[in-house]
Amino acid sequence: MATFQEQKAPSNSTDALFRAWVKSVIDGLIAVGLVQTADTGQINTTTVLAPTAGNQNRGYAIFQLNDTLQSTSPYFFKFEFGSGTGGANTLWMGVTVGHSTNGSGTLSISTGSVTVHTPYGTGGMNAPSTSPFDMNYSGSSGRFVMTLFRGSSGPLIIGFERSHDNSGADTDEYGTLFISSGSNGGSNAIQYTLLKSGSATPVTPGIDTIISMNTSLGSSVFNNKRGLSPLFPFVGKFGNPMIGMVGLKSGDWVTDAETFTATLYGSSRTFMVISLATALTSPRPTKFAMRWD
Repeated sequence: MATFQEQKAPSNSTDALFRAWVKSVIDGLIAVGLVQTADTGQINTTTVLAPTAGNQNRGYAIFQLNDTLQSTSPYFFKFEFGSGTGGANTLWMGVTVGHSTNGSGTLSISTGSVTVHTPYGTGGMNAPSTSPFDMNYSGSSGRFVMTLFRGSSGPLIIGFERSHDNSGADTDEYGTLFISSGSNGGSNAIQYTLLKSGSATPVTPGIDTIISMNTSLGSSVFNNKRGLSPLFPFVGKFGNPMIGMVGLKSGDWVTDAETFTATLYGSSRTFMVISLATALTSPRPTKFAMRWD
C-alpha cells in the first residue's frame, strides 16, 4: 500500500496553476501503484496551456492497473482535463474506465460503449480558488482512491477497486468506479461497475449511489463508538464490500482529515475522514472516509 499527498490550487487561471493540478493527478496515481500507458497524444504538463474559455478539453492521461489480474481481467482509465461550460476557470474532468486502449487514447469495453463520467458535471467546479488545498492519493497495484482539493468548497473523490472474495482478496469478476463530488454541481455519489472483459453485458445497471447504511436514522454512536458502513457494489446482488472507502454519518465524524482504524475482512485498515462541501442526503452516507495506508 502507498499514500501520496501534496497541495495544489483548484484553478485554471494561469498556465502554471492548471499544469500543477493536472500534474498532481498524474504523479499521485503513479506514486500509489498505477502505470501510465504508452498511448500517444497524452497531455504534456510542461507545455499544455490553460483553458481560455469554457468547455475546452486540454488533454488526457491513460493509466492501467499493475496487478497480476491485469493480464486476464484488464482495466484502463482515461482522465481528461479542461474547463466546464461555466467558463475557462471552472475545472472540468472526465473519467472513463475500459477494458482496452487502442494506443492513442481511445478506450473500449468488450460489449457496448464506454461511459465518460464528469464528476463536476458539464459546468465544471463552480468555486475555483488560487489557494492550495490537499491532494490525497492512496492505492496499490489493483486499486486507487484519490481526494482532490480536500478542504475546499469542491472536494472530489474518485476511486476504483476490483471485486473481492470473502477474505477480501481481489478477484477478476468486476471492478467498481466510485465518484463523489459533494456539492459542486456534480454527481454527488455514484458507482459504475464494469464486469470483466468478455462478459456478455459488462456494465451493470446504473444506480445513483453506492449501497450503504441509511444515514437519515440519526446518530450512529452506540456504546461510545461511532458507526461506519462499508460500501457495497451492486451487481444484480450486493457484492462483497469495498476496502478503499467507507460511509460515515456527518454529525458523528466532524473533523476533516481525522484518521482512524477499522477492521475489514479481518485486517486493520487506516482511513481518513473526507468532509464534503455539503453533506450528501439520504439514503447515501453523508460523508466518506478514504483508505490512508
